[in-house]
Amino acid sequence: MPSLSGMSSVLKKAYDSTPHATRTPASGDFLSHCNGATSCLPVAMKSVGGVIASLVSNWLTKKNYIGVNKLRKGCTSIGALGFSLCMAGILLAGCDTVINILCFSLSLLSSGIALAGIMIAVGDMSPMFSGQSINFNYTITMKGK
Repeated sequence: MPSLSGMSSVLKKAYDSTPHATRTPASGDFLSHCNGATSCLPVAMKSVGGVIASLVSNWLTKKNYIGVNKLRKGCTSIGALGFSLCMAGILLAGCDTVINILCFSLSLLSSGIALAGIMIAVGDMSPMFSGQSINFNYTITMKGK
């Protein structure tokens, strides 16, 4: 599948960039295993969104329903629009924790959908070297951490 080639490096980068608190200051000794599902939900939603969008994109491309260029732009646009709407939802939710977690999870789901449009660009530009260039870009990105 075209956009699954660099999915593991992108998911690791997304997981590494999200904070995973082991203790919360309000409760003193609250370990992360008590809120593990809540902490992992946004990253899991990004993974689900990326895989589902990749499968649908691959199916649409194989059946010649839509061209790769329009598909790439469409997935990126849907992901950007969904992310923006969810960020607006977080702003409007105020201090409601449940709505904030839901909007944050949905924003990462839509950014996972955008991966189907973003990750395929390297494969389109240089199909012979797409794996190497994704890994090279990931290595350069991780050097900054």
